[in-house]
Amino acid sequence: MANKSKIRKKSSRLWYLFPILVGIIGGPFGIIGGFFPIIGGVIGYLILKDRDRKFANRVFLVGILYFGIQLIIGFLYAWGFFSIFF
Repeated sequence: MANKSKIRKKSSRLWYLFPILVGIIGGPFGIIGGFFPIIGGVIGYLILKDRDRKFANRVFLVGILYFGIQLIIGFLYAWGFFSIFF
């Protein structure tokens, strides 16, 4: 019989969406809302770190990457890059 302390419950891959959804919710808050994906990544990391440290690091990384994507799109929009399309 397997020892119950050795059995780990696998975390759902839906946790990858947590920083993204928090970032979408933070959108109406302007500049401060841009940091919400990082906050979502930190919250996801803190919740998951005891279950699976590697998975928690990846959830945090998703928050950082989504923040970076928002930053790049924001700069492109501010510089008028998208005005050629609209």
